[in-house]
Amino acid sequence: AQILNKPVVITNFETSKSQLIDGVDGIIVPMNNEQCAERIYRLIKDKELQRRLIENTKITDYTNKQELEKIYALLEE
Repeated sequence: AQILNKPVVITNFETSKSQLIDGVDGIIVPMNNEQCAERIYRLIKDKELQRRLIENTKITDYTNKQELEKIYALLEE
């Protein structure tokens, strides 16, 4: 979704902070249905929040290009 400049809502799991920055390019919610539903509803209703998250997704590279280049460099050595 982020690669298409869509804000995401993810649950707070072990690697969630490596996926996005909470409140900057997405939203991290506690692992419970009520909180998840509440944050999704807020994102739908809050147009300014949507705009800010979308704008921030545009400045982050979500592709694997850099990681692939590192792997190729290692293979060439």
